[in-house]
Order: sequence, then structure tokens, then C-alpha cells
Amino acid sequence: MLCGTHTLLLGQDQSYILHNGTMITPSATTFTNPPRGMAYFNFDNQYIVEVPSVKYIEYDTVRYRITGMFKGNIQYLKRIKNGPRIDIYLKEYKKTGLSPFKNSITNKTEFFFEKDEGPTKTITYNHVKWAVIDDPVSHAHLKTANKFRWIQLISVSLGAYAAITAIQQEDFRSPISLVSVSLLSLIPVTLAQKPKQKILYEAIDLYNQPR
Repeated sequence: MLCGTHTLLLGQDQSYILHNGTMITPSATTFTNPPRGMAYFNFDNQYIVEVPSVKYIEYDTVRYRITGMFKGNIQYLKRIKNGPRIDIYLKEYKKTGLSPFKNSITNKTEFFFEKDEGPTKTITYNHVKWAVIDDPVSHAHLKTANKFRWIQLISVSLGAYAAITAIQQEDFRSPISLVSVSLLSLIPVTLAQKPKQKILYEAIDLYNQPR
């Protein structure tokens, strides 16, 4: 955990937007994470603001949304698409995988969105559906993703049925074994995932277009 006071040396002008809507554009900022108590910013040696009170940090070209603290570090999402109604954010992190054979570290990426600076949500069909429900054009386009959802649901159902049948019959020596059935059932699921995700982003783009 990082403790102590740190001066933030930033190459660009930055502004801090609080949850209550206040914007602070300081000349100098220090960040303090005490061993006990809440981490906070000190702006121009005049204003002390705790990290949970800050909603965004804005630079000349990019905005970050603060999501909290973890092990002494500020957690944030990076905005990669500026609405005007729905913004898209990116979260990048490293994930460590443990196994009996080796440890692996992979780069993971997650995408979120916020509507009208409200709560952030993961980009899923149901979340986007309720976000664009007040716009007939984008909502109608989103419905085209339903056919890919049905492909996934049917594929999973068939795979589960085949697996249960194989177990009941104890027919693991058959050419259509439990493993092969499971792998084959995943193929249409994988093929349907990419176009479905594309439609979610297209629906957001349509929502952001002026009417």
C-alpha cells in the first residue's frame, strides 16, 4: 500500500469535478494516503478533498472517472468516447492466473458506459437496452441483436442436453463424447458473440446522434 504525501506532476492542465458538480482547476495538487483514514487531494494548499468526493479528473484531451481506492492506488476508468449523451469508458488491468504448472499474467480490458453522467454500467444487452429505450431508432437497432442472443441460448441448451444424455448413458466412448459435444456447442456461441457486441456499440452511436 502506498502511504504518505505525493506531489502530482502533470504535463497538462487538469480539473477535478466533484460529485456535487463543483469544478476545481488548481495550479498545484498533492495526493496524500495516510496510514489511517481516507486518502485525499490538497489543491493549492487551500482545499482538501477526499478521493471519494471526486467524480472526474479532466485533462486537455481525456477524462477519467474515479471509481475508488485499491491497495493505496486510485482506481479509475478512462473515457474513450465522449457522448454527448452516452460516454464509453475503458478499464485496463493485469490478471494473474495460477495453475499447478505456471503462473501467467494477461492484460484484461473491460468496457463501461455512463448515460448523462449517471452510474457506470458494463456494456451488456440489458444495460444498453434500458439506456436507449427512450430513443426509437437506437432501440429498434438494438433489437437486431436478439437473433444472436437466441443462437447463444439454443447452443448452450443443446450442449447441456447432449452432455446430460452422455452422462446418463455413460457413453463416453462414442464419437460424440461429452468433450466433443461441449466443444461443438461453443462454436455458434463464439460466432454470435462478436456481431452481438458490435450491435450494442452501434446502438450507442445511434443514440448519440442528433435527432
